[in-house]
Amino acid sequence: MFSTRPLFVNTHWVLERGIIEPIVIVRRTANPYAALVEVRASFDALTQVFDTLDRRNLSVLVDMRLAPPRDDPEFDRAAADQPNHLSRDFVRSAVLIRTATGLLHVQRHMQRLGLPMKVFSDEVQAIEYLRGRMDPPSARGGTIPPRRG
Repeated sequence: MFSTRPLFVNTHWVLERGIIEPIVIVRRTANPYAALVEVRASFDALTQVFDTLDRRNLSVLVDMRLAPPRDDPEFDRAAADQPNHLSRDFVRSAVLIRTATGLLHVQRHMQRLGLPMKVFSDEVQAIEYLRGRMDPPSARGGTIPPRRG
């Protein structure tokens, strides 16, 4: 069991911290951005809280499973530097996604940015990785979600 307490909530993000374990979880809500200006504003508010955390003693999980699909160039530009803010200086960092397409998109994005975030489709595996109890996905051949249907 992994118990958390909320640290921050806005329309697009929920930030939780492990009660016992040194892990923070950033969960993207299902609410779409109505305008590109909301992207920067939502991340700015989240970053203010992140800046109060002792990142060097914490790991982070960014849960993108509820994020509305979006792959347009304008959005990519508006959110381009945000993964750096979400992963910088943490002991370990991971991204949780829902689909195989999402996995490939996030892996390409992280590779392009040179970020050490590992990508998972299973929350239990992601938490185990952040706890240091398992190898990262690249050492195990990835974590592409099973096909449904």
